[in-house]
Amino acid sequence: MHVLGLHAWTGCLVQWLAHYDGFERYADEGHDPCICVRDLLAGYALRWGSGPGQERAPVEPVHALWRRIVCDILSLDFVRYRAFWGRGLIHEPDARVWNPLKQSWLSFIDFHLPGEELWVWQTDARPQPPLHVLREHLLHGHEA
Repeated sequence: MHVLGLHAWTGCLVQWLAHYDGFERYADEGHDPCICVRDLLAGYALRWGSGPGQERAPVEPVHALWRRIVCDILSLDFVRYRAFWGRGLIHEPDARVWNPLKQSWLSFIDFHLPGEELWVWQTDARPQPPLHVLREHLLHGHEA
């Protein structure tokens, strides 16, 4: 993040990713949130590093670069996983749904009631939280 001039967003990104701690056990191979984001950022850093044969640092404002990176993060597969505690495959109105902006994965899976099962799946329809909410959180999280 420092190489890219994005150190102001480091705390926001790390706090959000911390909510996915332990989730990698429930995601498909290659969908580990921390590794996916690390690899994405490493690609940007390598592209704009200071070594021979690398491009110069981006000339765009850091806010524009961060918007582009957030867009790339939102296209990663792990963002489209959903999870809930319920009594069956049908998502009941009272089912407890995991929201990674508000609750860590570990605290979510730690609290279940008798008779409930944990359901985890990947979807393109209605990710939770909605992508526009996640985008706003990541873009403006450092300003709070």
